[in-house]
Amino acid sequence: MGFAIASTIADLTSALPYFVAVSQIESVRLGVLQTTLMLGWYNLLYCAPLLALIAGRMSLGKAASAHFFGRLRSAIDWAFAKLLPPLLVVAGVGLIIDGARRLVA
Repeated sequence: MGFAIASTIADLTSALPYFVAVSQIESVRLGVLQTTLMLGWYNLLYCAPLLALIAGRMSLGKAASAHFFGRLRSAIDWAFAKLLPPLLVVAGVGLIIDGARRLVA
């Protein structure tokens, strides 16, 4: 469950702009072909980081790939262990303050 929560939080940075882009593309009222091409282009950009990781994995040798992705995983583990808890506390306090202000108003 922790992995699911972490991956959802990690994906928010790209998912929110994706939803905004889809609504903006739809609001322009282009033809079907233009809308499809724009969504296809945006989807390619959306998947670019994953495609880059796959390409990196395929182009590096086995040892270099294991070393690089091992270090990457260590950095991600450190960030989730050290940075995420305080950020969640700050976000929680902010939500409590926002909720309290809305109740008072």
